[in-house]
Amino acid sequence: MCRLNPAALRDAQDWLEFHTRFWTERLDALGALVETGADEEGERR
Repeated sequence: MCRLNPAALRDAQDWLEFHTRFWTERLDALGALVETGADEEGERR
């Protein structure tokens, strides 16, 4: 019979939640930058 270690699963869930927030924030910022067209205007390169 198999058993799961709840503490190990919690660690994995914490890691996933952190990285989900991390990448969501950064991709949202990138999307906002792309939508403003800042690159086309030469403001950021």
